[in-house]
Amino acid sequence: MKMIIQYNNRYQPLRNREKKKYPVTSRVPNYKALIPINLTSTRKVPSRESGFAVPKFMFINICSLAKTKNRVRAVVALEADLVNNDIDVCVVSESHLKPEMPDAVVTIHNYSIFRRDRSWEGRDMRAKGGVAIYVRNNLKVIDIYRSSLYELIGVTLLLPTGNRMSIYGFYHPPRHNYLESDLLDYLINISDDVLDKYPDTVIVCGGDLNSLDIKHLEELSGWDAMVDFSTRGNTCLDNCLTNRIDLFSKCYPFHMLTKTDHIGVILPAGTKLKPMRRKVEFRDCRKHRKEDFHKALAEEDWEDVSQSTNVNDAVNCLERKIMDHMNKCMPTKTVSISSSDPYWMSPLIKSLLKSKSRIARSQKDRLSLINKRISDVICQNRRNFRAL
Repeated sequence: MKMIIQYNNRYQPLRNREKKKYPVTSRVPNYKALIPINLTSTRKVPSRESGFAVPKFMFINICSLAKTKNRVRAVVALEADLVNNDIDVCVVSESHLKPEMPDAVVTIHNYSIFRRDRSWEGRDMRAKGGVAIYVRNNLKVIDIYRSSLYELIGVTLLLPTGNRMSIYGFYHPPRHNYLESDLLDYLINISDDVLDKYPDTVIVCGGDLNSLDIKHLEELSGWDAMVDFSTRGNTCLDNCLTNRIDLFSKCYPFHMLTKTDHIGVILPAGTKLKPMRRKVEFRDCRKHRKEDFHKALAEEDWEDVSQSTNVNDAVNCLERKIMDHMNKCMPTKTVSISSSDPYWMSPLIKSLLKSKSRIARSQKDRLSLINKRISDVICQNRRNFRAL
């Protein structure tokens, strides 16, 4: 029996296939056939939703804001510490102030002070004690709370980011007539009231806590204590706690310029608040500008003003002539003022510094002249500030 086997062209044996030349190409993967795999990282990456800019804090026990040591007032030394460390909020324990002492005695330029003196409301008439909070003026304070039972003051801020922050500064003296558990319950209750209304509020509290049970406070509140070093001798008496530890960096100690037996604590921000800037328009009223203005007015022809028969026309003509000479001899200038500028920095100095930057280094005479002008204005501003 004869069998005939037929092969399909596609599957015929290789020896019977017609040899064809195919171009050699690289294989291209089919990405549509791949199975997507979600990869997760264990590294914590900050996001804009979870992190935002916060103030930089300082916590100190100054042992009297009104004292003078080595002919230097404590508040003056504190001002230098705030400026040198670029502090936004400072909590001061043992302010030793009395209600009859005005804020002007302990005021610091570009900061607002909020006090809770020990003898406030007449409940505790012992000497010393007290707590105060300095807040930089560019921060918006929307609420102030003073406790009538404890040396505690609270300040609520509305940050530029729109977030709320409640700051509690308190002093827990070594000798007290209350139970520590009552103080802890009181502190947690007032903070819970805030969080019930505004759950995203950032809580920061601290001061000279002495022998307060910090571990127990952490357990009750869920907050984190930030200070892990000694602040007086070999003990940690000053501390600060927060419910948003992710917004801050690690605390570090610093030695204050004024004499005290405590070491200060600085709580840096994870993301520092940017200085508030605003445009200011001012008129250059320096002496030589005024002399030019006086000369221009003396040489002006006022005949059309004096011979005018209409009062309104005469006034308008007079005003127009004066303003024309004023704008020519004493022009207006616009500069940017920052909330972090020192107290002696004025719009005029900003304008002079801007003019100085445009002068070539080879023009030494012009540089020397403008440097002298800047120095004179700075000295005058400092003298005027001390005279206040």
